[in-house]
Parts: sequence; C-alpha cells; structure tokens
Amino acid sequence: MTHRHGCLHIDYNEVGFTTRDVEAICKISSTVTASVDQTGEKGIGFKSVFRIADAVSVLSRHYSFQFDTTRRLGMVTPQWVEYPDGARPGFTSILLRVRCLRSWA
Repeated sequence: MTHRHGCLHIDYNEVGFTTRDVEAICKISSTVTASVDQTGEKGIGFKSVFRIADAVSVLSRHYSFQFDTTRRLGMVTPQWVEYPDGARPGFTSILLRVRCLRSWA
C-alpha cells in the first residue's frame, strides 16, 4: 500500500475479479458471498471507499475500470478505463483518489 499525490494505491494477491464480482459491486446491495479464495466481500463494503474517495480505479485480471462520484450514477456505473497507475502482474490493484480530509474536522 502506498500513498502519494492524494492517491492511495493498494495491491493484493487474490484470485481476482470474476464477471460476477464486477456485476456485484455495480449493484446497490451486495450479492457476493465470502470465499476462501478472495479477501473480503465486494458490494456495500466496497462502496464504503466513497466515504474518503472521489474516484476508485480497479485492475483485476482482464478488468480495468473506474467508479467516479463526479459522474451521474458514478458509484454504480463503472467506466472501462486503462488503469492509471503501475500494475503488479498477478495482483488486484485498487487506486483511490482521496478527498481532502481536512473538511472532515
């Protein structure tokens, strides 16, 4: 995990996103069940990143997409984009564009 220029970059070695995982994090409620092959559950838990981030980019397997709160329905409708930061082969990478935290005080 690294933090620089207002972004938090996380890499973890899980099996990676399946089509079902991508569909699940695009829904309002979670339909994904826990698995021994994956870290955590995706869905509402994943959406909690928007408490601190305006945009979230994900690179996992052959999926590369971004959720952006500045777009209409940006928290549920991904944009298919090229991952904006360095990727680690065999890892799932998530990049959070962090909101200024001083406003939370």
